[in-house]
Amino acid sequence: MIRFALQNDMPAVKRLWQNCFLKDDGGYTAYFFDHFFSNSLILIDESEGELRGCACSRRHQLYVRPYKLNCSMIFGVGVDERFRHQGIMHALMDRMLEETSRFGNITLIQSYEDGMYTSFGFEDLYLCKEYRLKTSLLPERDLTGIEDKIYPRMYLRLYQRFVSHFNGSMCRSEKDILSYMDEVKASSGKLLAYREYGRLKGLISYFPRGKKAIIEECLYLDLDALTKLLAALKIDYSEVVFSLSAQENPERYLTEWKPVIRKDTSIMIHDRKKLSRIMGYEIRTADDLFRRNPKPLFFRENK
Repeated sequence: MIRFALQNDMPAVKRLWQNCFLKDDGGYTAYFFDHFFSNSLILIDESEGELRGCACSRRHQLYVRPYKLNCSMIFGVGVDERFRHQGIMHALMDRMLEETSRFGNITLIQSYEDGMYTSFGFEDLYLCKEYRLKTSLLPERDLTGIEDKIYPRMYLRLYQRFVSHFNGSMCRSEKDILSYMDEVKASSGKLLAYREYGRLKGLISYFPRGKKAIIEECLYLDLDALTKLLAALKIDYSEVVFSLSAQENPERYLTEWKPVIRKDTSIMIHDRKKLSRIMGYEIRTADDLFRRNPKPLFFRENK
């Protein structure tokens, strides 16, 4: 039976997450259940009082120029290994999509394989470039302006300036930024910024894994800011891993490394006719939704 999770289901859902997503955890599971469980849409499948699987989603607003559209991001879809290959994940996804369609016309999900969710009606759309850099090969830079003292309001201004160059970005408030900063800290992550003449020009959030730094969020106003942030990581790390949208082009600086292009986010449009009326033009595919604006896509869930 599939139903909405209640507050007293939290311990069982948390155990399932820990079993399904342990390698990706890094402290995030504890933070999620402390801060987001109660305001996320969580479905569970149970039989005879035993939790078999779960699926989660959070509500956002997606900036599809010139409109802000309600959307949902699905995540945390997991099934206890004892009950896999019984159609439980498919049933959870079908029910979740019914629920997300009530909030808005767009649902997003991260997908790292071609066609992973096409059977549910998703379209693969957003690509990323993934870089793995040996820091010893990065050129030295003057690190004046590099700092780790960051204020949420300045962070938000940088984010807004950065995403103004893109289409399809998540709308974020100062409260969202503060929440994300707390999330990074709770997950053993760090924040590093580059300031010039009192204004933030670049910022990264990253997670140390031994001598490797995994960058999650990378915002920069020019290539100078990006290169200084990467150079600052040379002090403590031998390798840096990060992803950029497929349309970003830092290869002038990263000439020694070729990125791996990978799938990142898939999109479902629930009611094409309704969305066509909102946008003022016919939308038959997800690509149609963004085609009229020449700015490249930038889908990031982080809030």
